[in-house]
Amino acid sequence: NKELIKLLKKYEELIHENDKINVEILKKNGFQVEYSDVSYYYEHKENGFFPLFNAMRDKGYTNSVFDFYKNIYLKHLEHIRYDFADSIISLIKKCNGIPVLAHPAGYKKFYDNYEFDEKRLNDFLEFGIEGIEVYSNYHTEDETKFFLEFTQKNNLLATGGSDCHGEILARELGTPKVSYEIFENLLEAISKKNGHDTWI
Repeated sequence: NKELIKLLKKYEELIHENDKINVEILKKNGFQVEYSDVSYYYEHKENGFFPLFNAMRDKGYTNSVFDFYKNIYLKHLEHIRYDFADSIISLIKKCNGIPVLAHPAGYKKFYDNYEFDEKRLNDFLEFGIEGIEVYSNYHTEDETKFFLEFTQKNNLLATGGSDCHGEILARELGTPKVSYEIFENLLEAISKKNGHDTWI
């Protein structure tokens, strides 16, 4: 899909430009970091794709993504303005994809006093999501149960994943455990969107 490729290329360019701006802000505030330290990680993604964090970690300024994001990035640096969720969801559907809301409770790690309650989920339901990442390392047992019940009540797919971003988050592939039925349901939904009766 040309529209999707164009959007992804735009975001890639935005990330690079944003990193350049933020390196200058950091340098003005006494941090010894260069854009070359950051751009190195555009090609070396084995640590997880968060180049600015990786560069700052290499310099010894932080050792936690969450610490960096909450105490440096959100408070002092420039943020990328992405498109609104409803337009992204619409594009995913245009590509015959399944728009899934990723680890809803995970955002509490980055933002204080942030809750993904039923009202907020209903907002995303109106935007057009077709699934929720129910099974996640971010979620407690009670949160998993809440998100699962919401998917069942609203005829949404329940998905799951490790959210493994390489060594920056120290998460192993395969955790948490997700039943094969979840995988089959997702493949079946993708197949039907693409005009097939079954994925086998």
